[in-house]
Amino acid sequence: MYARKTNTMTSNPQIPIYLVFFRPGTSSNHYTLTVGANRQIASYLNGEVTLDYGFDRALASIFPALWFILHLPRSRFDLQPLQSSGLKKGQRLHLPHHVLLIPISVDRDLLAGLNNAHRGSPKIVFVPDQLLVDARDILSLFSDVVHVTRLSEVGKQQLPYHWADLYNAFDPKGSLPAKVVVTRLIENSLLGPSLLPAQFVGRNMNEGIDERVPSEFQSQEKVLEYALQCQKVASLIAKLEAERTPREVAERVFLEKLTEEHSLFRCPVAIGIRGLPRDAFRSELQQRLDPSIRESRQIEDRKLEESVLGLVVAHRALARGGVGLIAKQLNQEAFEYLANLEATWSNAAASNPREVWHILTRIGELVKESFERGALEAIHHATSVTAFCEFPIGIGILRQGDDPLGLTVPIHYRPLIPLTHTLQFELAPVATRYLKRGFKLLIAECTSSDSLLGKLSRIGWDSGRKVLTDITNIEYKLEEFSQPEALRAELARGKYDALVISAHGGLDPDSGRTCFACGDGFVVEEELGNLPPIICLSACQVSPRGTGSVNVSDLFLRRGAYVVIGPTVPINVRHNSMLMARFFANLAATIDGDTDMRTLEDVWLHTTATNAINDILSANESLQEWAITRDDRGRSVLEEFMMSSSVKRLRRGRIYADTEDVLLEIARERGMEHDFRAWTAKGYVPESAMYLVMGWPDLFVLHDADFDETVATKPSVVG
Repeated sequence: MYARKTNTMTSNPQIPIYLVFFRPGTSSNHYTLTVGANRQIASYLNGEVTLDYGFDRALASIFPALWFILHLPRSRFDLQPLQSSGLKKGQRLHLPHHVLLIPISVDRDLLAGLNNAHRGSPKIVFVPDQLLVDARDILSLFSDVVHVTRLSEVGKQQLPYHWADLYNAFDPKGSLPAKVVVTRLIENSLLGPSLLPAQFVGRNMNEGIDERVPSEFQSQEKVLEYALQCQKVASLIAKLEAERTPREVAERVFLEKLTEEHSLFRCPVAIGIRGLPRDAFRSELQQRLDPSIRESRQIEDRKLEESVLGLVVAHRALARGGVGLIAKQLNQEAFEYLANLEATWSNAAASNPREVWHILTRIGELVKESFERGALEAIHHATSVTAFCEFPIGIGILRQGDDPLGLTVPIHYRPLIPLTHTLQFELAPVATRYLKRGFKLLIAECTSSDSLLGKLSRIGWDSGRKVLTDITNIEYKLEEFSQPEALRAELARGKYDALVISAHGGLDPDSGRTCFACGDGFVVEEELGNLPPIICLSACQVSPRGTGSVNVSDLFLRRGAYVVIGPTVPINVRHNSMLMARFFANLAATIDGDTDMRTLEDVWLHTTATNAINDILSANESLQEWAITRDDRGRSVLEEFMMSSSVKRLRRGRIYADTEDVLLEIARERGMEHDFRAWTAKGYVPESAMYLVMGWPDLFVLHDADFDETVATKPSVVG
């Protein structure tokens, strides 16, 4: 089946299933996680996949059906207009359209299993006209099919019929008091990724009627203006409803409160950004492909690739009731700055840290060029950003004096190469995981105890062990591994929820793939077998983005991991071990309800942003020694900073600057201002900002009062 390996969704009769049949092409018949350069080039030359993002052309014909499906209900609850409180609560959930892409040659036993997994759910089937005869035998294996649609029939006129089919399936007695009236099929490919999610929110705020929602937008900027206004109004109404504000009072204070709400409201945001680094593979492809063919192909392929990118952005925004947008293509110069930073990080961090900040600021300026005002406004109001792109936009500093963007707003990434995998991954039936009882953690030490790196790593994890030992809801094991086979066996035996890999990472220049060493062996992709859902890579350069390498972090997502966290630059191993220990300690505290955070993504942002003090103190040994010196009251600098001086003074987006100011005040009070200024004169690097989070970190819920009402107290799947 054309789907990522994942847990099969259990039957949920509240959710419609959309089946889309297609005839696979040559590149679809031999699925592998990675493909050698020669095979990739052959696929491009033979026209099997698009230039430049590698989308399987066999799927091009079903794109209209996929876009049409996004206009249909995600669940039975979409059949009635949602109140503002329902819209806001929905943003804390994962409510996607459930789409299954099925090759016509699929194994019949697998189809029977799929039907059993979704028994009781109404199903709408989309079939290419030329495959209708072949599909009849397959359709006989499925129950609860309410409609079969040929692709030639897909269009605006079919919308009311499909909604009616699902109304009849979910509500055969016609007892729903109000119905959603959908009459509008958005066909503007440029505005669709932003307009379709805005249409969904706007319709629900207008009694479920499409025609009451504005439709004449001339630009994405205008769509985003409307979308953000809807989000702001919905947020305010939900608050007034929660406070049980009487209607007459709400009407009197509404405009005043709406002005206040402008700085307060938050919503999920999905972003698509085109842009690729120059690399050896593309250079060879350019040389081997006839220029006239390349030019004609790229025009056609670009349109298809932009449509697919728009589809995944819209699907993600709709799944969260949020905002979707497509940014302008990223300036190639940003990749060049990033490649230089990744190659020279270690030297720059030691000899010229301020140059690192200069490069991050320049990268931020280039990233900002891709965003218009409305896009920047959306990011500012984001509870979470899903970034479909090949560039780590979160490392950029968008305004002088600010922190890197990724320490201000939680950002998780979805790679675009190959674009077929991007579509598969987005449509995969991934469920929310509620870690109510905690989880099992394996810390795999893969460095040699004789090497300097190994010695530093063990020193760091000795300190990290002290943090983890006192945590009751995390069962952890720290073990050394000298062969990938031993680590693979332990993963299979232990059934862990999370894995931290402490290893030496690197890039194989011949294959263009990153990997990490485990004793005498190397791990690239399949060596570890089935993976835990959460993987943290404590290894250098396993997620570089400046050179077009195939990253081991990307491959782990394809191997079944749901969240992969890894650095894009060489890291300080001792610094990293303490960062990871703090991360898991914060996860444990959140599971216990001791923080106001909710998801794994929230905790990672909090951990890295508040790690600014460790980045600063790591600048030199004198600072580190000063941080543990005690005053006449017996309080160390670090304790004073954490317990009193910094409380409510570290602003979102300005944590580094504020941390420096607080430390300077402490130094001044202790008569050490001159020394502190001397110690920090050379600067420091924001290493905590150089990690990338990929996958679904927003779907790992650690603590939620609403979930507690309906979910038994054990690790479970919600939704």
